[in-house]
Amino acid sequence: GTFKVESLEAAHQYGVGMEQQFAGKMQDAFASFSKAVELDPNFGRAYSGMASSARNLGRPDDAEKYFKKAMEHVDRMTERERFRTRGVYYLTIGNYPKCVEEYSSLLGQFKADNIGHSNLAFCYERLRNMPKAMEEARKAVELSPKGAVQRLNLSLFSTYAGNFKGGEEEARKVLAINPSYEVAYTTLADAQIGQGQVAQANDTMTKLASLSKSGASTAALGFAEIATYQGRYSEAEKRLKDGIAIDVAAKDNEPAADKFASLANLYSSWGKNKEAIDAAD
Repeated sequence: GTFKVESLEAAHQYGVGMEQQFAGKMQDAFASFSKAVELDPNFGRAYSGMASSARNLGRPDDAEKYFKKAMEHVDRMTERERFRTRGVYYLTIGNYPKCVEEYSSLLGQFKADNIGHSNLAFCYERLRNMPKAMEEARKAVELSPKGAVQRLNLSLFSTYAGNFKGGEEEARKVLAINPSYEVAYTTLADAQIGQGQVAQANDTMTKLASLSKSGASTAALGFAEIATYQGRYSEAEKRLKDGIAIDVAAKDNEPAADKFASLANLYSSWGKNKEAIDAAD
């Protein structure tokens, strides 16, 4: 088996969580993995699932906390689980060569391990090896053609590698699988901008903003980046400040900090050095 567990219901919740994660439903996946841990507090892979979901939800501190919990239970894991858990732990803490090592060892024994290919793609991307990142992401898609996360990664790495049309095609396939997968709208917009389709990218951000408060927050950053790309600094400033207001009201510090960083870069490009320093602070 791929994991050890004491409770059948815990195993079921873990399976549900994995399906939700593959579909890009990260909040739901986190809840399912949490239920699995309640049912079996020694279920190491479920802690790892919580950590992966937290990382995808933009909560790096929580991700590290749950990975540490997962690592406390490696003695109850199968060899395959240990490779997976160590690999994603190294990905989270930023040790990308070790990340490549763990997942390469995993795939040496389990060639059809979808998570292995998906996360190895991210390790290569962090090492700026885009051809290898695309190759691993494509293998993950071949193994799970209906997996939204796998196609999102292929879209992202295609765009990073300069294949903007391929990036757009994969992003649209992701949204056909899960129209509420917010990150896919950002990936689609990036591919559109790469092709000079600024109006279409703005339309994509408008759709994202209509989905939820978090969608509106992410779209504010997207709108600002498009405006900056076009040299419309005043509009970019307004979009970022509106987004910061949304984040502060929601007590969502991580995205607010990201937007202040973008605002600092904007002011620096604009020649407004005092404002840049204030935003950076």
